[in-house]
Amino acid sequence: MIGGSNLGQKGGPGDNAPALRPAGKVTKIDGEGVSKCLAFNTEQRPGTPDEIAKYRRSAMQQPGVSVLHYGSADDVIPHPEGEAFGMRTMTGLGEGVQDVIKNYPSSELMQWRLERQEDVYKSSKAEPLGRTALRGHQLPEHLNHAPFGDFIDAKDKSYNPRSKEVIYPPDVDTTSDDPALHQMYLKSHMAFQAGEQRRRNYDWDAANIDPSTHKFGAVEKDVYREGVAKALNPAIDENFRDKVNIVPKRLEHFKITDQDELGRPRNLGHGKQLPADHTFGRPARLFEEWGTRKLIVGDYCEEEQQPDADLGKSIKPGFRNVAPVDDKVFGVPSVRTDISNRIAHQATHQVAEGMTVKFSKAFNDNTNYGEEPDAGVLMYPGPAADKGVTESQYITPYEKAKLKSFLEGAGVETENFDEYFKYAADMDQFPGGDKACIISYQKVKRHFEAQKLIS
Repeated sequence: MIGGSNLGQKGGPGDNAPALRPAGKVTKIDGEGVSKCLAFNTEQRPGTPDEIAKYRRSAMQQPGVSVLHYGSADDVIPHPEGEAFGMRTMTGLGEGVQDVIKNYPSSELMQWRLERQEDVYKSSKAEPLGRTALRGHQLPEHLNHAPFGDFIDAKDKSYNPRSKEVIYPPDVDTTSDDPALHQMYLKSHMAFQAGEQRRRNYDWDAANIDPSTHKFGAVEKDVYREGVAKALNPAIDENFRDKVNIVPKRLEHFKITDQDELGRPRNLGHGKQLPADHTFGRPARLFEEWGTRKLIVGDYCEEEQQPDADLGKSIKPGFRNVAPVDDKVFGVPSVRTDISNRIAHQATHQVAEGMTVKFSKAFNDNTNYGEEPDAGVLMYPGPAADKGVTESQYITPYEKAKLKSFLEGAGVETENFDEYFKYAADMDQFPGGDKACIISYQKVKRHFEAQKLIS
């Protein structure tokens, strides 16, 4: 077979001497493979030692265990194990909590005895269990025969509800312009018209007030404007008179030295007469020095910040990647269409005789020579792609005899093959004359079969 695979043969792919032992040294040892390293045995995993567990957070925060600092985790408590802390107060039997707190008696006799013992309580007399509270009220004699309230026939109203009739009376014409009806709906439903003013029907004539011209509220007779500003700054008042008070000079000097002035040191009356912008202390820098920012960023001019002219280029003689032409592309392409794949050794003489031989590559050859399908074929495979049939085989031109032999071998009927092939060849118009592809022949065959079904 031409272009066969090396699968099933002794030795590796391309092994021309399978009888010889491979060179090198075998380092495989039982129990030391990759699978053994990745398969962890959790049952044999060692636990955390006691001297280290006290430092771990998982050991300190266990449920139901007191949290102890690792410094006092190993300290021995000077107390007998199993002895409770505190002082015992129970001196005799029958004084425990389980004896003091007793459950409600379960037998009827004990319950009746408990009720008789509790009859002396005031709460048991005023509010007996299971009955209404007795307040000692004596109702009149006539109220003991007639029930409270009025008879409303609730059963009839339950079967015949009238809430809708109360809200929407059936005997009232809601479309009429009766003012009384409109006032009723204003009171019950707040049904104001668009832009209607709410009126409370005040009697303005009784109060001798014209609402169209009357102004409510009091009017100030003497207008005094900017009262708050004048209170804070009396100098802006026209009627303000500044009263000048002459005080002793000693008092003024005392105020200067005793009171603090905002943003300025206190004047104690001695020392140098320094200007207001004077700064005390010694400057940290006696001259212009580089700071941290300049040490990190530097102080380069714009020309020095430009990239080097030989950036990305090899400057070593003999290794300079200077292309002889401008469109030279370096590297090896992923799809090697510039070379052809290898020819099987068995077909070398057939190629020499001028025969067309399908190229094939070895099993370990990962080079793509341009014959492999692209991503579009992988995402949208053609029909019968799972059987190794490509789309190019559907549009490959076949001669008449070869196509007929192919269809007969595939089990396709060739009753009207000559007529169908003629139309398919006219449709394809392949160079070289009488040729047609499989897909064109199928279209012509389906067309004539559909015409027969219609007729």
